[in-house]
Amino acid sequence: MAGSVWRQEEYHYEYHYAYRPEVTISSGKMMVKGMRKAIRVRRLA
Repeated sequence: MAGSVWRQEEYHYEYHYAYRPEVTISSGKMMVKGMRKAIRVRRLA
């Protein structure tokens, strides 16, 4: 949802440089294009 605010709920480190990568959030998980793992997130606003 555009303009919403989310908090990352778990830590995962993986280096991948991308300027403004595409991000999708589904079922409480955030997937950043080019990364291998989805990260749990929680909506704040």
